[in-house]
Amino acid sequence: MSNTYDESGQLIVEDEFTAIVDLTDDDILKYTQRQRKRLVVELTAEGMPTSNDERTILLATLNDMDRTALSKKKINAATAGTEADRTAAMAIAKLYAQLGNYNPAVNNAGVIPEPDQRALPQIEVADGETDIGIANETYDEFMARMES
Repeated sequence: MSNTYDESGQLIVEDEFTAIVDLTDDDILKYTQRQRKRLVVELTAEGMPTSNDERTILLATLNDMDRTALSKKKINAATAGTEADRTAAMAIAKLYAQLGNYNPAVNNAGVIPEPDQRALPQIEVADGETDIGIANETYDEFMARMES
């Protein structure tokens, strides 16, 4: 069965049971949202309801409508994020292809370059600076050593 829609995009339901059984996921969302809207219109036809039961039903219906709308917005935002990730990946692939599959961050020679020792400053190593392990020094001992 193919679904039929009116000019406003509303699903035309001829046989209620058949229509519900044959709905797609998007059609189900449209259908339930439309039913919630009908309920809200019916409950507020004569103004805000005065009965606590009707107010509870109205608030729950409005909450469900809000939750559905927010969920759809989250899905749309995630879809947009996925599209941005895809675009970035394509740009990276294009750059990679332009470099001829050469990664400039990798030294292709396999040799680690040795720095020019004359260009490095001379340093003085303090006692214990190159020791490996846990230092067993108290705060007072440290402060005394630093003050001297």
